[in-house]
Amino acid sequence: MKAKAQQPIKELTSIADCEDAMRRLLLDIVKLESLEASRDRDVALAMALYQPGIELVTTHQEQLEMQLLQYYLTHSAEIEKDGKKSLQLTNGVIGIRLSPASLKLLNKKWKWEIVLAKLRLVFGVKFERTAPPEADKDLIKKEIPADQLKDFGLKLSQDETFYAEPLRPRKPEP
Repeated sequence: MKAKAQQPIKELTSIADCEDAMRRLLLDIVKLESLEASRDRDVALAMALYQPGIELVTTHQEQLEMQLLQYYLTHSAEIEKDGKKSLQLTNGVIGIRLSPASLKLLNKKWKWEIVLAKLRLVFGVKFERTAPPEADKDLIKKEIPADQLKDFGLKLSQDETFYAEPLRPRKPEP
């Protein structure tokens, strides 16, 4: 369905013209709401139609990823023997990635307020953000060597995350 070209705006010259314009505006609003409701109903029906298949495939995908993870963990010694953290397969790759390093408190006796006070004592407000005062973790990671972080009650922490990435065939260039 194609929208009509915009017509020039007609000047309203009387209360009767205003009443008619307001009536037509109301009719257009009601028609728009009706069309949107029909569209939304059709979308909901289509989603309900496809949802069981999507859930089935998603569950199957999760099971396959768990099987690949289990294989990786069971055979990690042989997979990682050359320092690699991945295994190239014909149709993809599985492996372990390190998350970006994040600053964590060294242990439970440290609190961020104490860390911030110690940093302030040594460096002034260099590693402090305002409103509310808090440690600028990105700047700390960038400028304080990892082996000195413990002096301020901090450490770097990285989590390992498993991944399974199938290789998708490349689309031919036009």
